[in-house]
Amino acid sequence: MRTALSAILTIVADLTLKFFILRSGIPVIKNTGLAFSLPAAPEAALIFQAAIMAALLFLYFFLGVKNANRISQIGWGFIFGGASGNLLERIVRGFVTDYIPVALSSLNLADLAILIGVALIALHQFFNSKPKNHADAN
Repeated sequence: MRTALSAILTIVADLTLKFFILRSGIPVIKNTGLAFSLPAAPEAALIFQAAIMAALLFLYFFLGVKNANRISQIGWGFIFGGASGNLLERIVRGFVTDYIPVALSSLNLADLAILIGVALIALHQFFNSKPKNHADAN
């Protein structure tokens, strides 16, 4: 439930923010390429995003993450929500709206949600993993 709720909130926030930014006159980049504005044909980018979503769903159910702890569930929700928001926009508009300039690229709320989701899962795993007891191996 936490995963679905955080995913839905992320999608709604991302698409709502993009809606208002596109109408506000704030400079944006219409990204028809891949993540981080890497160049690609629009059709290839759509296929790539759909494949990423399928892989995420496979990992989610294969690894049994639905029974994971609260932090990981929210992290997965951010990842699904961010990926879904960008995929929906690419299907409807043919591009993803980026509006946060970063180094040689640009990002949006969906991209940040994905990064935060990965960070939450990684940090939780790092701080909650139990070290292997090498004495038991002998």
